[in-house]
Amino acid sequence: YHFIVIMELFMSLKKLTEPIHTEAEKTKWSKLLISGKMNIHQYGQYLYNQLQIYSALESRAADLGLFTQYPKLNDIKRIIPMSCDLSFFPYEAGLEECTLEYIEYCRNLNADEVLAHIYVRHFGDMYGGQIIAKKLPTPSEETIESWKDENGETPWGDDIGWTEMFRFDDRAETIKYVRSILDIRMADEAIHCFQWAIQLFHSLEKRFDL
Repeated sequence: YHFIVIMELFMSLKKLTEPIHTEAEKTKWSKLLISGKMNIHQYGQYLYNQLQIYSALESRAADLGLFTQYPKLNDIKRIIPMSCDLSFFPYEAGLEECTLEYIEYCRNLNADEVLAHIYVRHFGDMYGGQIIAKKLPTPSEETIESWKDENGETPWGDDIGWTEMFRFDDRAETIKYVRSILDIRMADEAIHCFQWAIQLFHSLEKRFDL
């Protein structure tokens, strides 16, 4: 019964956010991200901004004690994986204006609002991120070579070493856990989070003249 209630709440939340989610998916940037045609400079700039966005959100979650209250959320922290990924891609210093505004916005979020943003961002990475990871550009050969040891081996072996932000341990269990702490009242803030994401997409579209 408890599982049924959780799923009903989750599906209700998903339904309420579906229109804005669809709007985000229809942006030029979102389409480019899953097209397999994004270049290393575009992805580097995107990841550079995303790292600061996730840093601000996870910092606020930590300040509010959410990682203590919900221990399983520690498994979805993305800062270290994203930092590792960013080391493979070039980017220009200077965050997008909407990224700077989002960082400020995060400082005043309450616990439920933070969870709403985690639903949009981290939960989205656990789902759509699995598709995105397969479409990302390959770093320059020079960058890859710099990671090889004297035997020509890389630390990531047969895996792709620059898609760590989309790699989750116990992904199915983590998804189930995140669902269990979501609430239908988070819908409005989740919609706001999608709007922030769309702002970044449009800003990057303008930067790269898409």
